Amino acid sequence: MLFVRILSFTNHAAEHIALNFPVYETFNLTSRIFVASLFVSAAIYAIAIHIRSFITPLLIGFAGLIATLFLKRFDLMPVWFPFEILSRIVTYNAGSEIGKFFTFTEYISLISALFTLYFSYNLFRFKRFQKAFFSSKVSITKHIFVLSVFIFLFFTEMKTIEMRPYNSTVIAGEIKSNTNFHKLTLLDKLIGDTLLVIPVKNNKFHYKSDIKIDLDNYDIYFDDKQNTSICISTNDSIYIRCILYGSDNRYSITGTRTAENKKQDELFIERGFAYKIEKELTAGRSENLSKILLKELKKSISKIKNFRTADNIAYRSDYIKRKEKIILSIYLKEWSKIKTAYKMLFPDKKITDNPEIKIYKSLLSEYQTGLLSNEHYFNYQKNKFIYENTENANEDTKIFDGIIKIKNNDFKDKLLYRHLLGVLYETPDKKERDSIVNLYADKFSNKIIQKKIFSKKTLIDNASKGEKAFEFEAHDINGKSVKLDDFKGKYVILDIWTTFCGACYRQMPYFEKFAIKYKNKNIKFISLCYIDKRKWNLDIAKKTNSKSVSWLFSDDKEALIKGFNIVTIPRFILIDPEGNIVNSSFTYPAYPGFEELLMKTIEN
Repeated sequence: MLFVRILSFTNHAAEHIALNFPVYETFNLTSRIFVASLFVSAAIYAIAIHIRSFITPLLIGFAGLIATLFLKRFDLMPVWFPFEILSRIVTYNAGSEIGKFFTFTEYISLISALFTLYFSYNLFRFKRFQKAFFSSKVSITKHIFVLSVFIFLFFTEMKTIEMRPYNSTVIAGEIKSNTNFHKLTLLDKLIGDTLLVIPVKNNKFHYKSDIKIDLDNYDIYFDDKQNTSICISTNDSIYIRCILYGSDNRYSITGTRTAENKKQDELFIERGFAYKIEKELTAGRSENLSKILLKELKKSISKIKNFRTADNIAYRSDYIKRKEKIILSIYLKEWSKIKTAYKMLFPDKKITDNPEIKIYKSLLSEYQTGLLSNEHYFNYQKNKFIYENTENANEDTKIFDGIIKIKNNDFKDKLLYRHLLGVLYETPDKKERDSIVNLYADKFSNKIIQKKIFSKKTLIDNASKGEKAFEFEAHDINGKSVKLDDFKGKYVILDIWTTFCGACYRQMPYFEKFAIKYKNKNIKFISLCYIDKRKWNLDIAKKTNSKSVSWLFSDDKEALIKGFNIVTIPRFILIDPEGNIVNSSFTYPAYPGFEELLMKTIEN
């Protein structure tokens, strides 16, 4: 593990610096492993000196490992358990995020090991418990003092750190890079509004803002290139440490939102839930359905409340409330599906919300604009109009009718914007898109958002079927200039991607496979990258044998994104021999229907 971690410190160095051995990082990691193992070693030593048997300490150690697996399986693992302290070295291999040499569990290991050794030594020395600890008043006083110190230090480390709001909103940080950056832009994820433009000097920045920022995740861009997202709200002080060397982009975000800015697992419903629900649904036991749902819901909320970083920092209360509402959105949407399925299976039976579910629903009845950027919350808010409206109308009509009746104008506008934009993307016919926008555009109270929807529609129209494809300019691995017009007379399947996109790389083998298979057909397979030229050069240099694909790079990121209306990547676009768009969101090569759909199109 130590060797692997050392490699992780050095594997990016070849691209931008001379390879230096990471002395401090290696020393820190070695020290942490040593300290984390002290408690386990002290405990085994204590057992070994008191139980004169070779096999017994080994069996106890093995039992400890089994107990670790059992406790983890049922989420009962205490952080001070010796084997858990060791396992957290792997989980938090980067160590402390707030500048400490050890994490809090490693300090606990050190404290517990010293106390265990002290206790064991005294017992070993005097053989009997009473003689070791109660032989005299002086002895008793000394041992009580040692025990008190241990308890104090143990619980000091165990105490959860709760960050508090700052007296103003501050975004500061530093960038390690071979590029000089000039600005940092903070963007709203939902609408794409620019909230702040922060000047960067000598790759350092410090900015105090007086604008109101709702608690949410926001995108940040450095000179409109590298980007990540941060969680921030009004009266937060955030410090961003960045390493930006080509494809080696790493961010460490600390401050009043240290825990909130940790990379988190996606919230989802566990696999066993669906099986339990299906079983009770088939049996028609409605009261059990709500019990199962509530049990899983509470378990998910408990995980959020118990989350801690490597330094024992917990989520702040406002963020916990935010996460709770997202979890409620997931489970209450699921509850609506369960009720619909139950009514279809048992039309003569009733299924109602129990009092607890009604309370949870009331919590989501309060509109929270800052949550609309979250997919689960957004889906719950729009889909509830489908379940509440019993009229004979299509789902989108029910959603639109429900949204425009919302009295909170800010919430209504942003919910309407997001849903309308999604509908426009899914509507292939331009006339139908015109009709939809004309029907709902005047429902916006905010004219700026209204203008944005018209602007987005124009971009979608420009990249829709039958429209002239954007005439991009790019270059190949040898620097030769290439344009879309160079492929006129042939169908073109275009793969638009970036070097930081894992999903893009996963599609490449399939894309190359079809390019080789159909190299004699009237179609050209083009891979077009638009971010991180250096990394692109390194990756494409390895593909010298893959000549069936034209590997291109575009330096004009903004024009490419606007020209093809790129929202997500990878993006596959099929263009006809005249340079017109056939399909601007073609299916992924890895999907079963790709080949059939492609051949059907070009052969017709």
